[in-house]
Amino acid sequence: MREIKPKKRIRPSMIIAGVIVVALLAMTPFIVEQIEPGQVGVVYKPSSGVQDETLSQGWHIVSPITRVTEYPIRTQTKSLDNMTLATKDGKNIVVDFTYSFSVSPDQVTEVFNKFGPIEIDEIAAGYLKQRLYDASREQISKVTVLELFGEQSGNVSTSIQTQFAQDVKKIGFIIEDVALGAPKPDAKTQEAIDARVKASQELDKKKTDLAIAKA
Repeated sequence: MREIKPKKRIRPSMIIAGVIVVALLAMTPFIVEQIEPGQVGVVYKPSSGVQDETLSQGWHIVSPITRVTEYPIRTQTKSLDNMTLATKDGKNIVVDFTYSFSVSPDQVTEVFNKFGPIEIDEIAAGYLKQRLYDASREQISKVTVLELFGEQSGNVSTSIQTQFAQDVKKIGFIIEDVALGAPKPDAKTQEAIDARVKASQELDKKKTDLAIAKA
């Protein structure tokens, strides 16, 4: 006759340990935060507000009630198309811009304090776009349309970048480059440009003919 072995009793301590393990596994998504490479995490706690210490890339254990907002500290490039601006002589032109920027690792908490927990793309589409527009409007209004199409083009681009960078630096944004696309004038402005170019060419021709005649 086969001997019947007594069933093993489950101890209360084993049940408690199992419950704890299950609870920890269930809470893991809420207390482990991953910061992607090239990002910095700003920590906000309801009890004490924004923390001075930020989170670097990697895995971090945080409180379930803690909110972490990531900001990129690597360089990003944004494009702004069809920005309408006026030159010194009142001519309207349409310009495309491309600019590169990053967030200063030492000032990410300042960015959070100003804008709150919103994505960096939203900040670029709103705040940074407006600051670039203001700098471009001011600098382009200092030159005529012909100067903008001629020898002043590079100087205007540099001036826009300088003003733009200084304007947003205090908040925590680093502007690394601003590229000004070829200005696109309206039909009337293009006619005026063509007329000025033609007149300049005719003047140069007359001067050449006069020099030849004297020779």
